[in-house]
Amino acid sequence: MPKPLNLTFGIEFECIVSFDPTTYKPALHAAEGILWEKKVSSLLHEESKLCILFREHLVHLLRANGFPTYDVTSAGGNQKWTVSHDTSIDIKDGPRSQDGFLECDIEITSPAMRFCPKALRRVQHVIRTLTKHLDVSVNPSCGLHVHVGNQKAGFPLQTLKHFCILTALFEYQLNSLHPAHRIGNCHAKGPSAAFKGHDLWDTVRAIQGCETEEELVLLYADKEDRPDRCFAYNLCPMVFGSNKTIEFRQHEGTLEWSEIMNWVQVAGGMVDAMHDISSFGLAQLIGTCAFDPRFSVSDLLRRLRLKALVPYYSGHLHMHQRPEPVRVRGGIEGNVEGVPHGRHAVSGWNELERRHKFEKLEELERLRMLAKRHELERRRERARQNEAIDARRATSEYEGEE
Repeated sequence: MPKPLNLTFGIEFECIVSFDPTTYKPALHAAEGILWEKKVSSLLHEESKLCILFREHLVHLLRANGFPTYDVTSAGGNQKWTVSHDTSIDIKDGPRSQDGFLECDIEITSPAMRFCPKALRRVQHVIRTLTKHLDVSVNPSCGLHVHVGNQKAGFPLQTLKHFCILTALFEYQLNSLHPAHRIGNCHAKGPSAAFKGHDLWDTVRAIQGCETEEELVLLYADKEDRPDRCFAYNLCPMVFGSNKTIEFRQHEGTLEWSEIMNWVQVAGGMVDAMHDISSFGLAQLIGTCAFDPRFSVSDLLRRLRLKALVPYYSGHLHMHQRPEPVRVRGGIEGNVEGVPHGRHAVSGWNELERRHKFEKLEELERLRMLAKRHELERRRERARQNEAIDARRATSEYEGEE
């Protein structure tokens, strides 16, 4: 039995905050030489300067509510909260731009925290502070990134291999936890993008053949064979970062606490389960489940000892088209470290393949119906957000008149 992990986690929220620029314009001159260098101030557009001033205001807001936060001008770290920007967030033509408001891209990064209820409550309090005091929203360009670590010790190589095998072979099931715009996203590519042209056992062999963390990271390289961090499950911090974490990048941007809490638990649970599982146990999981089109993400969560999360995710699943079945050359002989040979990976594979063809048509119809429902829900949510924003603005204007 491997030594238990001391799991830690950190969160990066990407969001958009709308604010009245006239509130900050009087402070522009005073900020020169403090928040930006005087010699380059002429190169910054006024909107960029106002956003810097707003981020500084956000730092003070977090501190005032009991959350130690780095200065905007500091290099940051993992001991306090950090407020920064993210150019991947699309802030063009946001919901408040027509009202004379300025919209600012914001990334808020938590410190490294122990995996415990108290730490999760701290995150919840930050979310409440943001939504209570600010006009904050998300759009499809925003993401929620979760880092999972083992304090600063990193993870054993075999744990990382098991994790990579899990995410590669059960990518379809895990994708059902995310909406369509987070599938194949250029900032969160799925494992299949790294193993194009491989059948499942080629993928297992490629992962198990890695002798170092560096070799494992290079399996997910870009076209120039450089480590690529823009994968749904990013191992680059394990090799190139001081925090030694696995970064989960696929979740859509959100400020809904239930979504955040459950996804953090999924991320930590996946890593913990792959640390504890033996090679034989993983081989059994693959051999009995990876080729079965009936095996769902709810089934996977149960296998990962995350049964408590099934009721929540049963009502928050997304339907995506299943990839075509790939015929494999052999099965597992004992464990995932062996080279498969001699027989099909699962008895009755041909029957599963025939069943899959019929289920695929039904699945496509469910996908179309689900897409319609999601679009309707998104429209209702946008309308609700706009109504809430207008209500807050009307309240603040009324209080100002008094």
